[in-house]
Amino acid sequence: FYLDTSGSCHSYAQRFYDAAKSVPLDKFDVRFFCFSTYVHEIDLKQSRLPMGGGTSFRIIAESVEKEFDRHPDGVFIITDGYGDNVVPKIPEKWFWFLTTSCDTCFPKTCKKFLLTNYE
Repeated sequence: FYLDTSGSCHSYAQRFYDAAKSVPLDKFDVRFFCFSTYVHEIDLKQSRLPMGGGTSFRIIAESVEKEFDRHPDGVFIITDGYGDNVVPKIPEKWFWFLTTSCDTCFPKTCKKFLLTNYE
């Protein structure tokens, strides 16, 4: 579960945090990360997320390769959709929750949702 903490998402920080906190951890085995131009694993018991910087989606793909022995069943990204292009190894397992309709940075075979439909 990756939360965009870049400068363009600063105003969404609470929404992203609340969305992450809504995941039922008794039903799912989830690891949480924040990202901008780097990826950082986070503990949702802390109430502050590091904010600022640019946005790289490629570093999420690198993180998935580095952090997991096998590709996760799902890679969930909450973002405004603005960043560099990424081509995941298994795009069908990537789920994008967007605050905007910007979907040009990832393949159309990824799953795309508007965050507002889930709040």
